[in-house]
Amino acid sequence: MIIKTKSPYLGKRKIWMKFITSSGEYEKFYEVRSHSVEKGAFLYEVDDDFPKELIELIFGYGSTVWHR
Repeated sequence: MIIKTKSPYLGKRKIWMKFITSSGEYEKFYEVRSHSVEKGAFLYEVDDDFPKELIELIFGYGSTVWHR
């Protein structure tokens, strides 16, 4: 999945998340890879199963999933 942001992502290149569900707990690492810079926007690539609800929280206000 490609994420489009207005400002550069300055966080770590690996994001660790812990999920707690009714069936138990599990942990997952997501790797953030730089994709490109295009018309004042920064593009980053993450795994397709990255939670879409957390995109703005982690990558900043106005960040969205970008499709070509």
